[in-house]
Amino acid sequence: MAALSFLLLVVGSLMLLVGTVLGAFVWFAGANHPLGGGADETVCSVRRDANLLICLGIACLLLFLFIPASARAHDAPTGWRHPWACCSNQDCRMVPYQAIREGGHGYVIEATGEVIPYADKRVRESPDGEFHWCSEAGGEHSRTICLFVPPRSY
Repeated sequence: MAALSFLLLVVGSLMLLVGTVLGAFVWFAGANHPLGGGADETVCSVRRDANLLICLGIACLLLFLFIPASARAHDAPTGWRHPWACCSNQDCRMVPYQAIREGGHGYVIEATGEVIPYADKRVRESPDGEFHWCSEAGGEHSRTICLFVPPRSY
């Protein structure tokens, strides 16, 4: 959802910019047209295209505004936010206890067999007491970016 929001924002802004510049150029060219007032069919066609770009740009920006901020943010289901460094707003998810086990040398990701040493900087304490796994592109068989683990009891 975050990628869609960003795409709508960028595309909408670009459409508005290009449409406005094109519209200003056509307005200037039409006002100075030898036949007066943009009677040339090409100028009218370009003016129509500029207006279309402006309208589409406004539509994209309105769609961006109506996507709730909570959907744009990458929050854990229990309400805390995964750090941007771990997930780029898309790569983290809560996983069941069976997906991660404690091995002799660190946490073992069952889906990949990857071992994350206990002292690794990718291991972080989970604020909600659940396991959260952040992997490249959110893939089930990708390399671990961050692993949020419940506090260990001694």
